[in-house]
Amino acid sequence: MTPKLRVRAKVAIAVIASLGATLIVIWVDELRFAYRNEVLKVALETSSSLVAALGSFLLAGRFRVRRLFSDLLVAYGLGVLSLANMLLVLLPSALSRGSIALRVATWTPLSFHIMGAVALAAAASRIAERRVDGKEVPRLVVAGLGAPFLLAGIALAARLPADTTRQLPLALALHPQFGREPFVAVVQGIGAVVMFAAVVGFVRRAERDADRLSEWLALGCALSAVARVNFALFPSLFSRWLYTGDVVRLGGYGCWLVGAAIEIASYWEGRTATAVAEERRRLARDLHDGLAQELAFVAAELRSGPQSDRQYLLVSAAERALDESRRAIDSLASDSEASLSALLQRTCDAMSERHDVAISLVGDIDPVVSADTREQLVRIVREAVVNACRHGNARHVTMSMTLNHGIASVVVRDDGRGFDTSAGVPSSRFGLQSMHERAESIGAELVVASVVGSGTSVEVSWEAMA
Repeated sequence: MTPKLRVRAKVAIAVIASLGATLIVIWVDELRFAYRNEVLKVALETSSSLVAALGSFLLAGRFRVRRLFSDLLVAYGLGVLSLANMLLVLLPSALSRGSIALRVATWTPLSFHIMGAVALAAAASRIAERRVDGKEVPRLVVAGLGAPFLLAGIALAARLPADTTRQLPLALALHPQFGREPFVAVVQGIGAVVMFAAVVGFVRRAERDADRLSEWLALGCALSAVARVNFALFPSLFSRWLYTGDVVRLGGYGCWLVGAAIEIASYWEGRTATAVAEERRRLARDLHDGLAQELAFVAAELRSGPQSDRQYLLVSAAERALDESRRAIDSLASDSEASLSALLQRTCDAMSERHDVAISLVGDIDPVVSADTREQLVRIVREAVVNACRHGNARHVTMSMTLNHGIASVVVRDDGRGFDTSAGVPSSRFGLQSMHERAESIGAELVVASVVGSGTSVEVSWEAMA
């Protein structure tokens, strides 16, 4: 299943399952769900509020890093929804009984719910994909905090009727009550439409950007939208009854929290990877400016003197140490996620420039290998190229990659003077032994073929990953 279909399938399953549960409760008398427990109702609203608040806090961190308006709107939307749920718990207990108090307790939380839904829908739109200047943040926050209160004031000024479902009897609580509080039901329906708009926007963004957070935001908005459909049918703003919508809404808030947690975990993983990469580059610079430079000086001084057997061994040792330090520098400075083909190409370029030898990489395959296998293969190839240039006096080296019947191979061929393999490994080429050992460590096979005057071929082969 493609990522695009996977996102849509998850959202579709969430909507169908939650909406199906709502419809079953409506149509099947034996499965009607209404549980009267005011303490549990308060606990559920409090849990929803805390979950939304935590999600808002986590996503505020994403905004501080990226400074995108959409991130600010998501954090604001979840924060407002958290306040809405808290107001559902606090206002009925804090306000005295009376028509005005009941209207305040009804329309203030509803206004916060609507503004939260609008903020999420706006965050999912393309117009929110812009950067926010630091000077804009205080103004946006003040405007955002005032908006739900302004909306509540408009509702109160219009003298919209309050929700009176707090004392619903069992006979009425088990059946849809759309006509009992039509204004409240219509507002909940508007909230559902706005949430469904947010679902569409977040699904598109998840598909376009492969954004896991948008995927979870879409799931949460989908469940929240279905919950509002349930609330439009079963007005439960201040009732003591728990409905399917209450459970579905808590599930939506849980999706938002999971998305926020995944986003924060991914952020810290990225920060850790960045810190490791910076430290590797620092070590590479220190090795290059210190050890490598000193070894290069030692090798140059040894080469300038008389070439006795002992002098030759010292030159070889110094040059090998220099090559090893350069390999370490290249390894530290390279991208740990680079492919085998990219690392081999980089090795070809570096060795060609260093030894003034034409080195070409042929083959259009790029076998997938583990990090350890990739490291060992690069070191084997590097050793083969060094031997071809230093001991074989090669002028051209060809490196090729093949994949046949599940066996991947890298072959290094040179046009150097070669050596007699029947006479064993020359003492000056003790690097061949380390190449064999490296190949064995990763379960690969190394074959060295050479003819005096006709160059050398080094082939390392291994079982390719599926």
